[in-house]
Amino acid sequence: MPIAPTPQAKEQRQETNIPNDKYIQIHVDKAVVRKSPDFDAIIIGNLIRDERFKILCTVKDKKGVIWYEIDFVEGQSGWVSNREKVD
Repeated sequence: MPIAPTPQAKEQRQETNIPNDKYIQIHVDKAVVRKSPDFDAIIIGNLIRDERFKILCTVKDKKGVIWYEIDFVEGQSGWVSNREKVD
């Protein structure tokens, strides 16, 4: 079951349609997964380079950051941005 974004994040985003079976591949050493598409959202996981995930939804916030909702653990989704990584 997908996690609903916070009301604040929902106001600041623009949804885009994703055709079936689109994937994202991690190109940094580590990336964080958040509970909602917002840099202030709780971190719920980490991803490592070359991992690949199916995109469930894509949104673009007011700052131009693209967020991808992914199913990163079976049955649990989270959000990763195109601009964030963990050192």
